[in-house]
Amino acid sequence: MALKFPESYHSASPEMRHRVCNGLGPSGWGWIVPDTLWGLKVTEAGNIHDWCYWEGMDRAEADLMFLENMLDIIQRKTTRTPALGHILRFLRRHRAMTYYNVVREHGGPAWVAAVKTRGAW
Repeated sequence: MALKFPESYHSASPEMRHRVCNGLGPSGWGWIVPDTLWGLKVTEAGNIHDWCYWEGMDRAEADLMFLENMLDIIQRKTTRTPALGHILRFLRRHRAMTYYNVVREHGGPAWVAAVKTRGAW
């Protein structure tokens, strides 16, 4: 599998992505919402999610893409060692679902703010 993203994300300049994207959680909240799932960096999934919100993509579709991208990273990057890999995949998937559920429940204002920000550019 490969990460899913809008074509505009792929074609955007690094500077533009840096202006729009900040990983997981609200900007400056890294100490509360880390960009890792039990040591696995999933920043790119958060960046794509930020971009999708900024573009005004359907919120449910953007949130589902966020979850799918986190799960893809977990599947590809978690060790294949039987015991450790199984435990890590379980813990990471659980945290990914937690992030997804929080975004579904509380992401509405962030989506509205992101869309408004785009209109200001």
